[in-house]
Amino acid sequence: MDVPPPPGVSETQIVEALERDWGLGVERLAYVPKGFGSYHWEAVTGEGGRRFVTVDDLTTKTWLGAAVEENHRALRSCYRAAHELAERRGLSFVVAPLPDRHGEVVHRLSARFALSVYPFVPGPAGRWGVQIGGDEARRVLRLLADLHGCEVETEVPDRGLEVGGRPLLEAALDELDRPCSAGPFSERARAELAAHRGEVVRLLESFDDLAARFAAGGPVPVVCHGEPHPGNLIGGDDGIHLVDWDTVGCAPAERDLWMFELCPEVDLDFYEEITGRRIDRRGLALYRLAWILEDLAAFVTVFRSPHELNAATQKAWDGLTGYLRGDQPRPYG
Repeated sequence: MDVPPPPGVSETQIVEALERDWGLGVERLAYVPKGFGSYHWEAVTGEGGRRFVTVDDLTTKTWLGAAVEENHRALRSCYRAAHELAERRGLSFVVAPLPDRHGEVVHRLSARFALSVYPFVPGPAGRWGVQIGGDEARRVLRLLADLHGCEVETEVPDRGLEVGGRPLLEAALDELDRPCSAGPFSERARAELAAHRGEVVRLLESFDDLAARFAAGGPVPVVCHGEPHPGNLIGGDDGIHLVDWDTVGCAPAERDLWMFELCPEVDLDFYEEITGRRIDRRGLALYRLAWILEDLAAFVTVFRSPHELNAATQKAWDGLTGYLRGDQPRPYG
């Protein structure tokens, strides 16, 4: 499903920022209509150089915080951590943002949008829901083991036993009696959430119960990517690359590993063997549930905010209604 460019951001703005702040002479800018909450372009620069450009919508980063300025600060920390992992910790699979002339990895385009620039990684990108073979699964798990074994000096968000965006979701549950006319999906979303309010409350209660039991086991936080699903993997001649680091944070390793549990070709025992770290199945269940609740928070927030009818909001609507009716996330098929 193709996602339209972000409202209120022109390609002229992007080109000017690339030239002024990154010193890139842009010859061509081509929009890549994929993603949710982030927008992408391929920039062709002088002498055939290529860069991948991302514009993040700070109003949709509900896992980072409840306010735009908070989200911007957290996003900058995430991207600084990714840059440190790639440049100072030697993790060549990390596709990190390139600093601008001032050493910053995020440039504020407006109150709502932030720009970052990446090296262009040629190679086939994966897709959500695609199974991977045993050898490829072991390669991905080895990359995650290397990541989880790293320490960074950059302060990264604490992504422990919590649901990102929970206050926003709970506010929506508490205000179901208030009509909302922010956009075409607002009232439909309010009605859908009202019809399933009991199920969402039970999900939150189940999360709290699981979190308490998982915490009793003494999980150790590590640096996690947060979303190592196939859509964030690019295969290249020099191996697998991991993109989209706006979800990086300190949390138990299970935050990254739950995605592999239901894929028949993935043997999580391999991760335990190479790391010596025991996987707690309660943690896998916890973060699978956190994924659902964080998506619900993000989708509900979109529909309680000004929005239009387009492919991006239709995708959010499909996600919201699917989860409310019992769909389960299966990143690796």
